[in-house]
Amino acid sequence: MDGKVPADSDFTGIECLKTSGLLLVSCQAKHKLYMIDPISGDAEMFAGFAPGASDGDALTEAKFWLPGGLCVSGDEQMLYIADTGGNRIRCLTL
Repeated sequence: MDGKVPADSDFTGIECLKTSGLLLVSCQAKHKLYMIDPISGDAEMFAGFAPGASDGDALTEAKFWLPGGLCVSGDEQMLYIADTGGNRIRCLTL
């Protein structure tokens, strides 16, 4: 991980990956998803290329509009995102 979450982030959803302990959080104001190491505080934006509503590669193509609640599948292979501004449930492979 390479940075910190911006101070003006407004987290609206959070999930914990049980196998690694990492936190996945959604930030509505920035239309992005972050992965945070709660021990070091390091963070990495891992999805949400720009505001909008489109599918594709998490870092370079996926766009969210006000991402909200998050849910990780039982096998921790999929992340479901309530994309409230886009009025849909989005899915990313972890």
